[in-house]
Amino acid sequence: MTKRYLSLRTAVILPFTLVLIATISIITVVQKITNENMLQEISQKQLTNISQNISSNLTGFLLAPFKVSIAVSDAIAYNNIYDPNNSSQLTDFMRFTYLSLESHMPQLDALSFGGEIDGQYIGMRREKGHHFSLMKKDNNTDGYLLLYKGETEASGIRGKIPHYAPQIRPWYAPVAKSRKPMWSEPYTNNDERQEITLSAQTPVLKDKQLIGVLTADIKLTTFDRFLAEQKKQNNASVFIFDQNKRLIAHSDTNNPILSSNEPKTSRNNPLSITGSRISITESVDPIIRKTAQKIIGLTDAEIDNHAFSFILGSERYFSYLTPYTDEHGLTWYISVTLPESELLGELPYQQQQALLFGLLACLFTAGIGFVVFNRITSPIKKTANAARELALGHWSTRIPDNGFIRETSMLVKSFNDMAQNLRISFSELRKQLIYDSLTQLYSRQGLIEECSHNNISAQGMLVVIGVEKFRAINDSLGHVRGDQVLVIISERLKSLLPDNYLLARVSGDEFAIYAPELSSSEQADKFITQIKQQFVSPIKIHSELVLINAVIGSTQVIADDGIENSLRNASIALSYAKKEPIRYSAYLPEMADVSLKRTQTIALITQAIKNDEFIPFYQPLVDLQTKKIIGAEALARWLSPTKGIIPPNDFISIAEEYGLIHQIGHQILLKSCIDTQQAIESGHWDKEFHLHVNVSVTQLLLPSFIDSLQSILKESKIAAHNLTLEVTESNIVSNDVVIKENLRAICALGISIAIDDFGTGYSSLAYLQKMDFDCLKIDRSFTNTLTADNADSSIVAAILTITKELDIVVLSEGVETEEQAKILTDLGCQQAQGYLYGRPVPLEQWPDNIDVSHLS
Repeated sequence: MTKRYLSLRTAVILPFTLVLIATISIITVVQKITNENMLQEISQKQLTNISQNISSNLTGFLLAPFKVSIAVSDAIAYNNIYDPNNSSQLTDFMRFTYLSLESHMPQLDALSFGGEIDGQYIGMRREKGHHFSLMKKDNNTDGYLLLYKGETEASGIRGKIPHYAPQIRPWYAPVAKSRKPMWSEPYTNNDERQEITLSAQTPVLKDKQLIGVLTADIKLTTFDRFLAEQKKQNNASVFIFDQNKRLIAHSDTNNPILSSNEPKTSRNNPLSITGSRISITESVDPIIRKTAQKIIGLTDAEIDNHAFSFILGSERYFSYLTPYTDEHGLTWYISVTLPESELLGELPYQQQQALLFGLLACLFTAGIGFVVFNRITSPIKKTANAARELALGHWSTRIPDNGFIRETSMLVKSFNDMAQNLRISFSELRKQLIYDSLTQLYSRQGLIEECSHNNISAQGMLVVIGVEKFRAINDSLGHVRGDQVLVIISERLKSLLPDNYLLARVSGDEFAIYAPELSSSEQADKFITQIKQQFVSPIKIHSELVLINAVIGSTQVIADDGIENSLRNASIALSYAKKEPIRYSAYLPEMADVSLKRTQTIALITQAIKNDEFIPFYQPLVDLQTKKIIGAEALARWLSPTKGIIPPNDFISIAEEYGLIHQIGHQILLKSCIDTQQAIESGHWDKEFHLHVNVSVTQLLLPSFIDSLQSILKESKIAAHNLTLEVTESNIVSNDVVIKENLRAICALGISIAIDDFGTGYSSLAYLQKMDFDCLKIDRSFTNTLTADNADSSIVAAILTITKELDIVVLSEGVETEEQAKILTDLGCQQAQGYLYGRPVPLEQWPDNIDVSHLS
């Protein structure tokens, strides 16, 4: 028998007055019970949110002065601004720095420096009305700390403090002992104001020796204004206190925190760290006193994130305590208090009025109509609520189809069908996110979630395995067979692992293994060896045998860091492993620092190229027979406006790795050609002077290199016979078509070619005889081993013997002693280069007359 449904119209007119009355009665009873729970929940959420906002704002409020303290101390040390005998440069620097910062940092009340040697003191402080004053003590103030009326000494002296010694002040002594940046304890200033101050104190170190202390000061009254601003935003009473339950600051700026029972800082009390602050139990603010009564007997652990309420007068208040710490020594507590009326406003009264009005309306006016309407809309509301749950990802949401109304029943059925379809679709999407479609292993996201669900142990180990040169496998066999290689690798790794280990494919050719039981280095080494053994035998794809090598990086998993950080650390270790002969590396914390430093260096190199900061330094080339300088090699140096001269070892390899070396090479080649031509025209260098410039393989690979070279010759006006381009032997024997064409074109222009670092690469003279080059440079590693005893049997002697038949010049690098020079001369070497004849210098420092004739 077919079930008959009531129509919507029929359902609307059915009376449910009794049901409505019963519902309102239940609501009335339950309301009183639930109001308290609601109030507790609202207060907890509101106070927690306010506390988090204040804590976040306080961090920003404190962090800026601390960064200033560190940055200014570094600037003083790096630029040698502090001179114990002359304070004018330091005074100007402190004045300029403070005036540059104060408008951006209103909380910075003072910036000062105290010297270690003779107690010199220079400081700037904020005055009323956006004015500032200088504080100074040096060799000319007779031991007085002079307080000026304005920013300069010309403004006149406001006051003097005798016998002022910064070394014993509470902002100086602690950091002088610890030698690291830290916050001071609140203290009272030793000036005419005696204000309570908190200092961001940083040691100023020169060659690891303390030369002074730099402080950025915040007055506690400034803290009060900060908290007052927070109170305006949230209408909450806020105060901060320390571990000794002494007040730091509060949002009511009218109530003092000074104590009349403690002596102020003076010469006889130089290290007072209480700052004459009152205890929270002594505050005149009733909210602070009530809070103190609640927490006075609690331990520090019990105070942390402690919520409570109290009655004050006729009002109920809710309070929340949260700890505030930072890495520089602060351990404070933030108390936030809100009255019940602020939390609920007019809600209780409105609830009562609405309930009364609803009851009257139901009984005397709406009656049956309201009951019918409520009954009709109930299924629709349930459907809407279920749709919201579905939108939140609760895919199991369903609505029971037990209604009696045709339209709503159709709605419920359609909704359930839709929910089922969505559940299936999102289940498939979820599977694709969690599992790798090719290998059916966990994906990166799947590994992260699985480790999170299993509460990973701090004793575990995470290994990331990369397939070396996998792109070459794809290029040679095709992507389909490349995928088959990955599947076979995954099967081999799965066969190795116990059931509680997790295996994932985290990127195209990289796998990750989470091993929860590995903690000792012996276990780790054994496990890595087992992984390597899986890559020993070749993989057979159809008729092809594919040899694969694994590159492995590992890290110990620390639960607090999370699996994502562990994956990052293992990936960093994997990058290091690619440079290791054994193709394995374990993560060390300094690797992340080096990785970050490399990233920063890349950005700095890119900016330096734009700013034209790379310059040539010149090292003499000497004819060993005539003892005359016949040329120079241009060596790249980075002249940084902030760090000075940066040696090539700090940037060349990074520039090569990230494809920036050709731009640096272009700058050096252009500048050195211009310098050489100007030096020749001025008579500073001989017309036959030989300029040697290194050219990287990246430059030689550029089809446009010859056009660029011709442009440089034209711009600098240097003659081609004055220029020699140095290339490594591995480049000159390269089979690359572009390199060969460029080398031939260089010779056609009349420019000489020198083979640099000979003996460290291919060293194939049979091949080199076929190439056009004019000079052979013996690597310094062979020169360094030359002695009178091994001269005849040395590699240098062998190279000179077999190059006698070639019409080339042989130049030995790294000559540092007269003995080496004499041996090279006796062996028949024509030219030399090294510290014996001069270190690399910029052109303007090249001596007018370099006499090397007295050298062997």
